[in-house]
Amino acid sequence: IRKYRTMAKNGADRKILSAPPSFIFPTKSEIPDNPQPVVFLVNDILQTQKVVEPVTDRAFAHLIRPSVFIAQHPAAPELLLAAALAPLEGTYEDSRSVVWRVFTSYVDRVVYNRLAPDAGKTVLLAPTSYLEALLMHALCLTLLDRHDEAIRAARRACTLAPAGGQAQLALIQCLEAADRSLEAMDELCSLLEHAHDAVGIGLGYYRMAFFQWQLGEVKVAQACYLRALRYMPEALAVVGPELQVMALQGAERLDDISDPAVDELLEEHGIPLAPTPEIRDIFFEGMSAALDAEVFPVAKSFLIALGAMHRNDVFYGVLRSLEDEPDR
Repeated sequence: IRKYRTMAKNGADRKILSAPPSFIFPTKSEIPDNPQPVVFLVNDILQTQKVVEPVTDRAFAHLIRPSVFIAQHPAAPELLLAAALAPLEGTYEDSRSVVWRVFTSYVDRVVYNRLAPDAGKTVLLAPTSYLEALLMHALCLTLLDRHDEAIRAARRACTLAPAGGQAQLALIQCLEAADRSLEAMDELCSLLEHAHDAVGIGLGYYRMAFFQWQLGEVKVAQACYLRALRYMPEALAVVGPELQVMALQGAERLDDISDPAVDELLEEHGIPLAPTPEIRDIFFEGMSAALDAEVFPVAKSFLIALGAMHRNDVFYGVLRSLEDEPDR
């Protein structure tokens, strides 16, 4: 932002300040070889929605990702995202022999391969930007109360990225906004059955706590909060006030907050204990195989995830001992 303000003051592009500072997204977005037609499209959308004044080619580099102003002006980015996604309709569709997928880490790919949901098919990689566009589009549609369309976009994202929790969490949000809480809870259980990172597990239990609270299962909700904190202790600043509100409403408190008691209560109510034994086995086998084969970047990915989940110094010690390449 400072860079472009300086450029504007020096006369390089005075229209850069036509957009409010909060709309300027400070990332390294690439400007297309010929951005002018896209700039005209953006200007037409923004002027129609009365969001900002016309933007120039340089300003477009920081408006190409509309997530900055989605919450305040969902209609404008929804039109932009729909226009961007329309030409890709059918491009990354699965067939009988080929599937298109997105993976955000080595761990995601290994878990996907071991679970083998598409066994026997050729897996091709779709662009990550396509997944991001689908997720942003689903959010825009939800904010515009176009819930059926939002759910379809989120489900498409889930098909594209079956191993990561990001798409499923977006789908859960869309279902919740459409007052389909029971379906959202089913998706949460599915997410927890295959969750394999600390953030995904923590967010899964945090969201499940809210739904259980809404159902009046306050003890189960407290147990979900406690298990969320087990994997995301940094979330205490958010979870603490919610537990206080629950107490002020006269909710019963858990008699036993030990880990075994919390886990037993969740199992009694059909809530999976993540990571499941199947995922744990995949993790340790994948990490061992990567270490034995001296494929250290993959091994590091597993060790980082394991360290975040278990917070065991042993994992970090092994991680620090690994180099980028094996000794020859």
